[in-house]
Amino acid sequence: MLQPGKAVVIVLSLGPKFFPIPNFLGMTRDAAEAAIRELGLVPQVYQVPGSSGDTVQGQLPNHGTTVRAGSTVTIYVA
Repeated sequence: MLQPGKAVVIVLSLGPKFFPIPNFLGMTRDAAEAAIRELGLVPQVYQVPGSSGDTVQGQLPNHGTTVRAGSTVTIYVA
């Protein structure tokens, strides 16, 4: 219950943020994971079998794909 003349605050949500995925190819695993988290996304990392490196060789979704905040980005490191 509000008294006449009291202020009412209305908050309108525009929904989750959508944006294009940047290119993580060539980044180190740690740098890519940090960048993914900074964007509000969830990193998932797979080591390419038989490899010993930690450089991003592939990613899904591909860079330029539009996703929303909270989405998972898979990177493949070798």
